[in-house]
Amino acid sequence: TLNSSVNLSYNGDYKLLTLDQGATYAVNKWLRAGGGLKWNKLNNVSNAIGYYGSAQIKMKKVGEVQLSYDRGFLPGINGVLLPNDIGRAIYIKTF
Repeated sequence: TLNSSVNLSYNGDYKLLTLDQGATYAVNKWLRAGGGLKWNKLNNVSNAIGYYGSAQIKMKKVGEVQLSYDRGFLPGINGVLLPNDIGRAIYIKTF
């Protein structure tokens, strides 16, 4: 699966443009993995490249584990982009 997105956030203090390109691949029946890149431009001055990745592992009789990590950027004071790191681990079991 390929995905692309364009996001524009703006108010009186800033204009943030983010371009995102990613992909997810089913390696086999029990593993999916993916990732992508995000280009951020703040007020037509500051640029930063972010990235993300994920994995979904299905285990018979045990359940499913999903792992993800995202390195993004948020507008900060004085027109700079500040890093924003988010990680997540999820366990799912259907009864």
